[in-house]
Amino acid sequence: MRNTQVSQIRIRAYSTADTPALRQIYQSSIRELALDHYSSEQIQAWAGFADNIDTFSSWLNDSRVFVAIDESDTQVAFGGLEMPSRISCLFVSPHASRCGVASLLVEHLLSLELDSVSTTYTTEASELSKPLFEKFGFVVKDIEHTKVSDVAFTRYAMQKHT
Repeated sequence: MRNTQVSQIRIRAYSTADTPALRQIYQSSIRELALDHYSSEQIQAWAGFADNIDTFSSWLNDSRVFVAIDESDTQVAFGGLEMPSRISCLFVSPHASRCGVASLLVEHLLSLELDSVSTTYTTEASELSKPLFEKFGFVVKDIEHTKVSDVAFTRYAMQKHT
């Protein structure tokens, strides 16, 4: 059931105490929202990245991560910006999907003060997130082929100029 109201969402900086909740969001987002876009083997490999909490925590700490919190102070999504201007992650809990939370996070990441006046933002989008980034003016610059745990994936190298 989708009961998250975007007007009640706050965004705050990530804290290491968020790691278990973000791990759950990461894995459930992939396992539930990506079913129409990826094979079961791909979903298992992708979601499996977070099985090692230390590796997952280290990955979160490599970026400026922000957490979307609902009215009951529950984490419902997160997104990260790897400096200077690469959106490194964006994951939404299935119960908060299609409510505008991902858009709110992207808007926040794009609003962060950067060193230069003119910036080119980049990201590597999944099949699932590509339409959202296109909504924000990102364009595909390259189609990349990568592997996660020896399982092949296609992703989209995207850019947005400001």
